[in-house]
Amino acid sequence: MQYSIVIPIYKRADIFQKCLTSISNQILEPLEIIIVNNNIDQSETDKLKSILKNFNIKNKYNIRIFKSPKNSGAIARNIGAKNARGDVVAFLDSDVILDNNYYSILMSYFESYKDLIAIQGIDYALIESQNQTKKFNIVDKFIYSLEQFFETSLIFNKKRPYVSPSLAVAHPNVLEDFETQSEWISTCAGLFKRELFKKYSFPKEFITYSNNEYLFFSYSLFLNKEGKMIYTSKAKYRDIQ
Repeated sequence: MQYSIVIPIYKRADIFQKCLTSISNQILEPLEIIIVNNNIDQSETDKLKSILKNFNIKNKYNIRIFKSPKNSGAIARNIGAKNARGDVVAFLDSDVILDNNYYSILMSYFESYKDLIAIQGIDYALIESQNQTKKFNIVDKFIYSLEQFFETSLIFNKKRPYVSPSLAVAHPNVLEDFETQSEWISTCAGLFKRELFKKYSFPKEFITYSNNEYLFFSYSLFLNKEGKMIYTSKAKYRDIQ
């Protein structure tokens, strides 16, 4: 199986170079890299083209650039998925740095689980933020637990990633190694079977960048029982913005 990377981009030119470097370091190379340009300012578009030109001189990837009609992460991802040629669409935010084995690990799951439709790894920043809670005093821990309760509705369930009645997402215990089925998959660095986009798309009404776009999309897959979605700590990345 092969995968296509789809990256919507709006500004972030300096950070984007770090993202591209992490792609060039991947053990398993992508079939292609699809860039969907959400920039309105021509100067930002010129920066983007210059970065991609210099990057491709060194790496020789198949890079295709598309222009979104408006600054919308949802529309950009629809454009990318529609034009992807790989068996798997790997969405990637332009401010994400991947471990060099990120895609080799996650793509191997599609070979092992024929009913797998989507998968994601874990953000180092989430692990680090949870480690910080260990240093809280009793009062701070109580307040933090209350915040978690009101956000996700369930306070004791730490074993699986789910979507709460308030449409907040919950994570497993990220301080331990895990591999679990999930009710949601983020588009920050999540992989989806390309065939899904024959039936599903991101809501085009969502403009700029919204957490709800990935939730709307992936939770629909879960509710309609389209297949297995996995969240694993074996593959890691860092969201640096």
